[in-house]
Amino acid sequence: PLGITDLWSATKAWRRTSSTRETICMNALWRFRPILAEDDPDVLPAAGDCWGWFKVPGIWPGSARADVEVPQRVVVAPFLEERLDFAKIDQAWYQREIVIPKEWEGRRVLLEFTMLQTHARILVDGKETGDAWFPGGTVDLSQYVSAGQKHILSARVTARPLETESTVFMAPDRAFKSKATVGLKGITGDVFLVSEPRAKAITDVHVVTSTRNRTLTLDVGVRADGPLTLALEGRVMAAGQLVRRLPRQSQKSEHGRFLATYGWPDPKLWDTDTPENMYEVVVTAREPESGQVIDESLPVRFGFREFWIDGRDFVLNGQRIHLRALHNRTINDPADKACLGGALNTCRRMQEYGFNFLITANYNFQPGAVGYMDGLLSAA
Repeated sequence: PLGITDLWSATKAWRRTSSTRETICMNALWRFRPILAEDDPDVLPAAGDCWGWFKVPGIWPGSARADVEVPQRVVVAPFLEERLDFAKIDQAWYQREIVIPKEWEGRRVLLEFTMLQTHARILVDGKETGDAWFPGGTVDLSQYVSAGQKHILSARVTARPLETESTVFMAPDRAFKSKATVGLKGITGDVFLVSEPRAKAITDVHVVTSTRNRTLTLDVGVRADGPLTLALEGRVMAAGQLVRRLPRQSQKSEHGRFLATYGWPDPKLWDTDTPENMYEVVVTAREPESGQVIDESLPVRFGFREFWIDGRDFVLNGQRIHLRALHNRTINDPADKACLGGALNTCRRMQEYGFNFLITANYNFQPGAVGYMDGLLSAA
């Protein structure tokens, strides 16, 4: 579009970095080309063949939900303007340039989708590399890209149900089937370019906190071939400042998961009255003998809290809490409400009205029911 330049500058993109890995956000305007009924969906359109523009993440117009008005504009080539009925479109091509940082030499390179409706076939420089499916996941680009080089990334997105019928359960004795449809179509979640170590690597970090025991447990998954012995340690930060070191613990795992528990007598508790009390932890996995770093995670955000049930009572951090709930559709809505700013506005208004708890409207979590989840989760 006019006035838009430097679309895909890696220096402007949101990123997170550790000593062994990096994640770069691919959200931006992407080239966009709906696939018409007479088009061959297996053929990538040429550079001048009616490419337009659309945002990632974004929901295609023509949603199956009559109450959804999509605020994100699709820019299509003039040739397509009168031929295009988005209510009938279920396939489209996306395309953009990517530059692989020189620092990623020797690492695995992955493309990560956080919400995809419902399937994407990924091409790099016109070569097929792999597939991603609803609700999201990663595609390994390692053998198709080179550190320090520019590549053309293309994705053919197909927004079709994974099954011909869907089953809706209203009660134990009330279940009915209906024709499956995809309401919210396209790449509706964030997209990231990810680098990580080629061999052993941290797959996920789950932070488990207990206010009753005053402990923090790191539940860490590691990708490896066979049993593995490693040492875990961590750094906990608040507002960018180091507040606690979690000393090294060595252990062996048969299944690639490691647990390390640490005492913490005086954490600042995350609560409904102290939502600002947030921490981040960076976990380092080392070889037990040499101390060599295997992998270092990106910062993982958490609040120190514990929720449990005592008889008829819900308890948060040792205090009985009354949950005043409201049904909320934010994650089922388009970008203006589902983004972080829109979700924060919703949460502030709910708080003013006396609510402190959300019930989200994604009961079945079927393809096309949910657009963007991360904004509401971060806002809450």
